[in-house]
Amino acid sequence: MSIAVLILALLAGHFFGDFILQSDSLAEKKAKSIIWKMIHVIGVSLATWILLGSWSAWPIVTVVFVLHLLVDSIKCCIAQKKLSYLNDTILFIGDQIIHIGAIILLWLSIKGGWGYMTLPVNYWAKAYGLAYSKSLVLISGFAVGIYGVSVLLKSQMSSFAMHLPKKNPPGIPDGGRTIGILERVFVLLFVLVGKPEAVGFVIAAKSVFRIGDLTKHTDRKFAEYIMIGTLRSFA
Repeated sequence: MSIAVLILALLAGHFFGDFILQSDSLAEKKAKSIIWKMIHVIGVSLATWILLGSWSAWPIVTVVFVLHLLVDSIKCCIAQKKLSYLNDTILFIGDQIIHIGAIILLWLSIKGGWGYMTLPVNYWAKAYGLAYSKSLVLISGFAVGIYGVSVLLKSQMSSFAMHLPKKNPPGIPDGGRTIGILERVFVLLFVLVGKPEAVGFVIAAKSVFRIGDLTKHTDRKFAEYIMIGTLRSFA
């Protein structure tokens, strides 16, 4: 495995484990219990190990486990203090910056030959070559662009949701989140296949289905909430 492919595998493992494997329920539970933190970090570590494509990569995976658990524990401690200047968005972005920074430091230590960790043979890379590297980029792109953005939007829109009128009937559980995920899947697919103009179809389709919400609710706050969420999702 080349050193360039190693960083792609480490990042893909992190993003897959942190965004795709971690549900909202798990995120809430791990904030309250070390057991659920361990379950989450095990998931991230296993995803990384699989993507590294080598049984002999266990020393790297062990370091990933320790670093991820340490960063998550620190984040939970800070979040519990409920500091006024640290909202969910800042905590999320800060958490990801530290996670990525830790991964880069690990990568640099392997690249520089520090300690006893060596570059393992990656059987995925040997078997599939460039296709494997491209798949790592796609995994990271879809994990961040679809699920990571979903987490970020939820934290950003929470301040707007507080101002919505309580009279609005509730929708399908996780309906809005699912719609957001699907629309971002379509946007990414259209861009990847070289048809960015088709993104306009997604916007138009969502506008048609949402027009009923905007016309049936006279409250301007609800209409603005929908528009802000949609525009942020596409952005």
